[in-house]
Amino acid sequence: MYLVSLGGNDMIWLCLLACNKNKDDTSSKEIPYEPVFLESGAPIVGMAEGLLDFPIGSPMGGYSNRCGYLGGASKIDRRQSAYVEAFIPSVGIQTSAKGKALWLEAGNQHTVLLKADVIYSFDKLVEDVALEIEDALEWESGSLEGQVSITASHTHHGPGNFSDQIHFYLGGDRYNEESYRRFRDSLVNIALEAYNTREEAAIGVSIHKDWDSEDLVYRDRRPENDDLEVWDDVDPGYGKDPYLWMLRVDKKDGTPMGMWFNFGIHGTLLGQ
Repeated sequence: MYLVSLGGNDMIWLCLLACNKNKDDTSSKEIPYEPVFLESGAPIVGMAEGLLDFPIGSPMGGYSNRCGYLGGASKIDRRQSAYVEAFIPSVGIQTSAKGKALWLEAGNQHTVLLKADVIYSFDKLVEDVALEIEDALEWESGSLEGQVSITASHTHHGPGNFSDQIHFYLGGDRYNEESYRRFRDSLVNIALEAYNTREEAAIGVSIHKDWDSEDLVYRDRRPENDDLEVWDDVDPGYGKDPYLWMLRVDKKDGTPMGMWFNFGIHGTLLGQ
């Protein structure tokens, strides 16, 4: 993705070009989407989790004050690493990053939800993971298109040089092919383990509002913007996301298989 700054005159020309179009031109008309109807059937679910294979020495994603180009420096450790170019390398592992997979099959469709303890995800990773899973299962290419999701915890304590998106470089150093492949393969292996453990299951989903009304888990930690008016129809200030959603999966006999939860937060635990 490239961001282009347009001046006022540039925008006018673009608008005129957009209007100057042959009425008979049908090249931009979208092809109607053919819906795929879900066949009835008991939900089949598999869940798995595992460690993400990142090398020691990787830069920590999101720690831009550890970037030499931005004035960051380490007074504690200046060792070299093959996995960094402009960032200070990590020097060890206290807690390895983890990944989790939920494979849901219902009737004729599959959904694969992957969660990784990293700073971000991006489209190429999603596409490559789907292709690798299809290849491992000997499925037709494109079978999982649009059916794989990868979410990130947005931790700043995990590696960040696995993205080839240039706008992420200031947050995670330059792209490293080895780090990317090791990360991708870790997610694929966790997803395949979830696939191989599938069985009929019961699924429950719930949504809770104001579940942390006393701010015991998280809060709006930036009062400087409380008076900022963002939208005309919304009171000033951002506030915190009041919603928590939970998904629980049980075996047919009621034995818990796993649980997923989500709430909006930009977590901070330590200082710089």
